[in-house]
Amino acid sequence: MVALCGTTVRAQSEAGSFFNVGLSNFQAGKFTASLTNFTKAIELNTNFLPAYFWQGMAKYEIKDYKGAIAALNRVIESEVPPGNAYILGDTYNQRGRSKFGLEDWAGAIADFNKATELEPKIAETYYNRGLAKAHLKNFNEAVADYTKAIELNTDPHEEDIFFWRGNARMEIKDFVGAIADYAKVTKSNSNFELACTNLAVANKALRDSKKQ
Repeated sequence: MVALCGTTVRAQSEAGSFFNVGLSNFQAGKFTASLTNFTKAIELNTNFLPAYFWQGMAKYEIKDYKGAIAALNRVIESEVPPGNAYILGDTYNQRGRSKFGLEDWAGAIADFNKATELEPKIAETYYNRGLAKAHLKNFNEAVADYTKAIELNTDPHEEDIFFWRGNARMEIKDFVGAIADYAKVTKSNSNFELACTNLAVANKALRDSKKQ
């Protein structure tokens, strides 16, 4: 029994070591290597939920979306300790991204909905849901999600949020709003060529609408 216990402790320790190396590789953009590390950690400790989460993240990065969903399912289907809703919220968000990668827009939205219920203050989730809704041509709802993401102001790609909100506003013929969004993007990044082009298109659309 002592030997068995010792083996378990050693395996868990080794799993932790592989996991930490996996995180370092992931942060360095070495996603395939990190996937190998996380998988080894899981082999050593099959109850190591963080390893499943990051295995899913690594699989997402190499575009193995089905594999990512399978890994993230393990976290969602496990009993996450009370008070750790943010872990499940992030996991649903990441699974939604994987479903988005498979063009399962409705499935992605369902996961993003769950993520916002569990952790309502993460801008990325609203941004992701807005993108999925735009694919389903629910442009008014997409605008609302982009706006919420901007209000939370925690997303590192804020230019992208304004750009996509501008696109959604164009679809609902809110040319003034679209112009404001594209102008915001071009002001902060004058090299964003598509935003510059769309700004010109939005200005023309507004002028033409006034002639009618």
